[in-house]
Amino acid sequence: ISFAISGAAAAASGCSYAELASKIPVSGSTYAYAYVSIGELAAVISAALLTLEYGVSGSAVARSWGDKVMGTIANHVDDDSSSIVRWMIDVLSESSLNPLAFALSIAATITLLSGVKESKRVVNAFTIFKLALVAFMIIVGFAHSRQQNW
Repeated sequence: ISFAISGAAAAASGCSYAELASKIPVSGSTYAYAYVSIGELAAVISAALLTLEYGVSGSAVARSWGDKVMGTIANHVDDDSSSIVRWMIDVLSESSLNPLAFALSIAATITLLSGVKESKRVVNAFTIFKLALVAFMIIVGFAHSRQQNW
């Protein structure tokens, strides 16, 4: 019974969403839907909150990537090394600054500001790389599989 009730609620929600989408003359975004259904103030608030969410989540991803790269570099540099790289790792591990996260954020911002075509090329390049990586893992997995496990 609960599945039937959930299905009916989902169908009603889908129908109301389709009706709302048909009344909006532009392709949908959160701002457009909020503007048409609730009003301009709600649309501005939702746009501001989405911008804040993207900023916070983007900075968290950049920080994580920067920390991973710094950790990998630190694992490959000798502890008794007197190089500038060892000094940078020691200084940056004690501070809250992460220059790699900053560089990644700047690179992403420049890519987005360069336009839709360039951003699409970057996304397509990463997508092709990920698909090639998955295909490589599948091929290598089949090459290393054992017949007795089938």
